[in-house]
Amino acid sequence: MADKEEFVYCCSECGAEILPSDKSCPNCGIDFDPDTSDTAGPLSEEYTILLHVYDNLIAAQSDKELLEANGIHSILKAQNWNSIFAPVIKGPQLFVLAPDYQKAKELIS
Repeated sequence: MADKEEFVYCCSECGAEILPSDKSCPNCGIDFDPDTSDTAGPLSEEYTILLHVYDNLIAAQSDKELLEANGIHSILKAQNWNSIFAPVIKGPQLFVLAPDYQKAKELIS
């Protein structure tokens, strides 16, 4: 039986991790509430989903280029691995917009 996939949603403004129920970003404060803002909610196409966490930056950049060549916008987050947070953060992270997730996943598989 396949494991249920869990998505990580991120603010399209600052990249902070958010919950689908959030009305605003806990990091930058952008308003997600459609009743008070023109900004779409976390489950819309304006929000990114974590596609993959890589062991190295070269592999992440290669997949980013593959996605971009296929018309899929992606965001690569590669932090300073020499920081005190290195043991917590597993590696470079590649994000895509929610509607592109399935196609992107197929391309990098």
